Amino acid sequence: MDMLTQLRRLEDVGIEYYVTIILGLGGRHFSVHHALSTARLLNQLHPADIWCLKLKLWEDTPLYKDVKKGHFDMMNDAEMLWEERILLENLAVTDCMFHDTTVLNTYTIQGHLPEEKALLLDAIDMLLSSCG
Repeated sequence: MDMLTQLRRLEDVGIEYYVTIILGLGGRHFSVHHALSTARLLNQLHPADIWCLKLKLWEDTPLYKDVKKGHFDMMNDAEMLWEERILLENLAVTDCMFHDTTVLNTYTIQGHLPEEKALLLDAIDMLLSSCG
């Protein structure tokens, strides 16, 4: 069974769950697709929390080796923040906390969705404008 089915089973019996999103997992080429597909999946669910983390590569992993061979185009911090903005802009979840503790390796953003969505987007826009 797929993830959607299993998470819906949790919902059916009243068990809360958290979802972790890894920004940058699609690389530069699939960044927008990754953000939109992730939002589309999350919009079918009711997570209590969504945590965003940025992709970190570890030596000797297959993806690390793909980067070294030029087969995966790793995104920089600002690009991952832009991907997060696209994801957040397209989220329609309710009664959900949204967190990112890895923003530009310095900041934390968090807010309750949907009530604080505009504030979260404003914070991301401010951070993006500081990236130059």
